[in-house]
Amino acid sequence: MNRALQEDFNQTGITNFSFEMIDYLKPKEDIQMDYTDDLKMLEEMWIEKLQPFDERGYNQRKIIK
Repeated sequence: MNRALQEDFNQTGITNFSFEMIDYLKPKEDIQMDYTDDLKMLEEMWIEKLQPFDERGYNQRKIIK
């Protein structure tokens, strides 16, 4: 859930948003493969590359302790 994203979507409508695939995870031969870690790594890689924070997106910066 992302409250800011939902509020903007509700106020401006779907026509003001675009959705696109930016990467693809090639399936492995093993149909029982758990892709959770692979998908998390891809997400982190793209967040690092795109820096979708503040006015550039809806992601929150991780607080490093």
